[in-house]
Amino acid sequence: ELHPRWVEYRGVRLREFDLDAALHRKPNLILVDELAHTNAEGLRHAKRWQDVVELLDAGIDVFTTINVQHVESLNDVVAQITGVVVRESVPDSVIERADEIELIDTPPDELLQRLHDGKVYVADQVGRAVQQFFRRDNLVALRELALRETAARVGEHGLAQRCDLVIALAHDGGRLAHDAATLERRDRAPDLEADGGRRQRLVEVGLACM
Repeated sequence: ELHPRWVEYRGVRLREFDLDAALHRKPNLILVDELAHTNAEGLRHAKRWQDVVELLDAGIDVFTTINVQHVESLNDVVAQITGVVVRESVPDSVIERADEIELIDTPPDELLQRLHDGKVYVADQVGRAVQQFFRRDNLVALRELALRETAARVGEHGLAQRCDLVIALAHDGGRLAHDAATLERRDRAPDLEADGGRRQRLVEVGLACM
């Protein structure tokens, strides 16, 4: 377990990812949530995706997540769908480093229920979120966008354009294909191997509506 780094900002203590602690421990694999997150002022990088790039460059494998509205090349499309300009985005060049992309497909009604249950935002933010960005029609359109984006990115690698596949690409051009349900049940240990026992450097990107 990696403890968070607490940062004081305008009288508020913020919980942030401790990049230096992660680099010092240098695990085989690390889970870093919310790739599009904006770091607190005073940290080495302004964005969490920059932390992830530094981890990868240090030889650490990463599992991470991103909501479809934060993919930089989709900013204009998301704004047309929702009427909201999303300020936090991740460059496509970072996502293109992924060896594996898995779609986390949450149906709109299930997501709305999670919102109402307080599992996404605190209570006083839920009403505004549901009335603005997270209207059901927006969520239906964003889900379709996520499905299309995942299929397109999988297709760019010459793989089957199916959103129920999880693909891991080897550095030497080999590949692994796992049924998503099977992968969900298995322990995602850092010892994933392919042709000749070569370990895979993975960045898992969940292109979900939320």
